[in-house]
Amino acid sequence: PVVGRRVINSPYILKPAKIRDLKKCADRLQLGGYAKVGKPGIVVIEGPEASCKQYCPMLQDLGWKYQKVQGEQQEQGAEGESVDQMRLLPTEFRVLGEDSMSELSRVCREAGLADFFFTSLKMHNSASGIGADASKGRGGKKGGKK
Repeated sequence: PVVGRRVINSPYILKPAKIRDLKKCADRLQLGGYAKVGKPGIVVIEGPEASCKQYCPMLQDLGWKYQKVQGEQQEQGAEGESVDQMRLLPTEFRVLGEDSMSELSRVCREAGLADFFFTSLKMHNSASGIGADASKGRGGKKGGKK
């Protein structure tokens, strides 16, 4: 199996219907992760790579115009390993509030995805200590070890 991860940026995610679309599409595709609503809007998804590839086109079909995949990772699992065993983020897709950038960066850091998250958003993560524990987990490297 291949687990995929994406960081998606949008200038804003404000309308309740759009927020519902994010969760509905993620649930339908069995993607977990987070959406930080407000300005800017940031979505971090994780799940089967084929589902990650379908997520943005599915949102576009629902009328989403301004979204950009800022970062992506694919990780090949070992034989017999499932995507759910490889996940670093929760299997449930969760919506975070407008003032939750620090919470989103914290959960990515705790999952071992700080470098992926901050690099994708072109943010520096060492000055404030954010991302200091990036060695935790697999770090999203292809062919990660067990």
